[in-house]
Parts: sequence; structure tokens; C-alpha cells
Amino acid sequence: MKEAIGQKNKISWTTKMLALYFVLLPLDFVDIQGMGSVSKIVAILPIICFLIESRGKIIFRLNNTSKWLIAFTALAFVSMAYTINFDKSFETVKTLLLNVALIIIVSDCRLYTKQEREYLRKALVVGSVFAAVVALALGITGNNLYEAGRYTMTLGDVSQDPNYYCGFLLFGFAHFFSNGFKEKPVVNFALAVLFIGVSLVSGSRGGFLAFIVCAFVVFVLSGREKKKTKVLLVALAGILIGALFVRYVLPMIDANLLSRFSLEYIRAYGTTNRYHIWESLFNKYQEADILRKVFGHGYGTCPLLSYDGMHAAHNVYIDNLLTLGVVGVFMQISFQISGLKTAMKNHSYYYVSLLWAMICMCMSLSLLSYKPLWAVIMMIIIEANSCEEPLESTYVYSHK
Repeated sequence: MKEAIGQKNKISWTTKMLALYFVLLPLDFVDIQGMGSVSKIVAILPIICFLIESRGKIIFRLNNTSKWLIAFTALAFVSMAYTINFDKSFETVKTLLLNVALIIIVSDCRLYTKQEREYLRKALVVGSVFAAVVALALGITGNNLYEAGRYTMTLGDVSQDPNYYCGFLLFGFAHFFSNGFKEKPVVNFALAVLFIGVSLVSGSRGGFLAFIVCAFVVFVLSGREKKKTKVLLVALAGILIGALFVRYVLPMIDANLLSRFSLEYIRAYGTTNRYHIWESLFNKYQEADILRKVFGHGYGTCPLLSYDGMHAAHNVYIDNLLTLGVVGVFMQISFQISGLKTAMKNHSYYYVSLLWAMICMCMSLSLLSYKPLWAVIMMIIIEANSCEEPLESTYVYSHK
């Protein structure tokens, strides 16, 4: 057995291109005519660099999370054989295959040094800051024209959905909030609170709930690393900063946007039509025959099954229940649980908090090809497969 992982203190081009992909993730809503989205184009770069740097010597190290993800993808692929709409399933499966291929190639076929893994984490944070700054700049200058004045990223005539946009902000929030329990709590908590403020002006209640879940998980897991007394003192500093935010920053936010988070708004509008969609989809599931209940109607066909034939499920679990049946939901939950267990085992608490937040977002959004979720899974696998200390070369070659 011969093991080697990238040269000491050297960041490979594969890592640099993957970092560029992370930084530009918030632009995944921008399509370059005839070529696809920005993220899809940039995703090719780390794969090309990997193939060049590997010099044709490639092996696979599939952990349990990767295996469940591959099983889920295989089921989605097979569902094209019995789908109610082949074209719809083909396009959705194609996107899934591209995302999973990127994850497997850059995560399971290569080891990363500790320095490279930190470099990638910083890239996620930089992308998060980029998303926040661009949205705020556009909103302040009046160029952010999304409905009801909600802040998001807007370029020309296209906008990032504010609900999806919050997922990109989570990387920065989780980074600064978790760092607040380790060092410079005032500075780090203040930066984390700023991300919460940006999420509020996006008007996304599901996104804001994901922030709360992320913060709660970070707080609980911080008690594993630090003395509980210190954690509580640091938490009090965070609460104080939060109180100052409520006192001085919230009044600066449009009252119409803040009203979306009020109990009166929730009582009046509830789940903003999601309940009717979920009810119609559950009725459709109950009416289906046993094979459709077990294996679904074909990946990506959920909008065709809604009451008007066009609405997304706004819930990944319901979506997969209709399109891949109970088998698909089981596989989805299994790879998410496996990801959480893998991250916990490797003490990757940053990614544990992010995955819990993404799972929360799965409850109210159809995140079938959601780049932030795939980025978290990718980094969990990278952390699990990589060694702690760098050796001489870049890859690991194993033979008996």
C-alpha cells in the first residue's frame, strides 16, 4: 500500500478550482446562453484539474454517505423507465447525475491536506459574504426588484429566489457563530448577527428558521469542546449583541418585510399556499397503486402531480415520496443521517450544523438540485476521506 497526499503547504489546482466553484455558487441562477448556469460551467474546472493532476491513477474510496447517495441516484435513474413524463424525469436526473458526479470525483477520488480543507471552508465563507454584499448593495441602490421588496441577488432580469438565497448565507453565519465560542466573541457574533439581518430582509421564514436550527446545533456542540461555564458566558455575549441588533438594526428594516415573521401574518397566510399543495400531493399518493407508492411516479415529476399541474412540492420529502416512493424517501433520509454520523465522527461540527440547517430547509423548499446542500455533503465526505498530515505527493494509490 502506497499513500501520499499533496505536497506540504501546497494548494493543488484541483483545490483552487473547487474553491472558485464554492465562491461562485451564489450565481447558480445565472445562465450563460447555450452553456448552462455559471456554477455548472465552473464545476468542470476542478474535474479537469483533478484528471490532469491524478495522471490517470484514480481509485474510489466510497464511505457510507457516498454509497447511499449513489443508491439514491441509481433509483432516480431507473425511475426513467416507468416515469409518467420521460422528458421531465430526464432533465431532472441529468442535473442530479452532474451534481453527484462532481461530489464523487472531487470527494471520493482524492485526499486533501488539512490546509486544503481549511482553504475550501474559507471559500464557502467568502461565497457567503459575496452573496450578502451583492444583495445588500443592490437593495440599497434600488436595483433589487424582487417581489414585495425582498432582498436577494438580482442580475438583469433574473433573480435568485430569496428562499434559496438564504442557504448561501448560512456558510458565513455558521462560520462566525461557531468561531464566537472559540475566540473574539464580540467580533464573531456581531458578524454572525449581520448575516441574520440579511436573511431577514430576504423575507424568507423558512430560511430564518434554518438559521435558528443552525445556531442551536452550534451552541449544543460547542459544549462538547469547551467548558460549559465558558460556553454560557460567551452565549450571554451573543445575546447582548442580539439585543443591540433588535434595538438599533431592526428599526432600519422595512416594516412590510418584518411583518412576514409576525404571528399575525402567519395566522393570516399560514404556509403561503404550501398546505394546499401538500394536501393535494398526499391525496394523489393515497390514490396511487401499490407500485407507485413504493417506487413513485418518476423523478422530477412532482409538479405534474400537484393540484394545478405546475406547483413544486416545497418539501423535498414529499417530493421524493411522490416521485421515488417510500424507497426514495428512505434512501434520502439514509444518506442525510449517514452524513450527520460521518461529520460527528470526524468532529466536523461546522458541517453538522450546516447539514441540520439544510435539512430544515428541505421541509419547506424543493431542494432537488440545491448547490449549498451538495456543497455541505461534498465537504463532509472530503473531511471523512482525508488524512490529517500531508505526505509527499497528491493521491493515494492502494494495491494488495
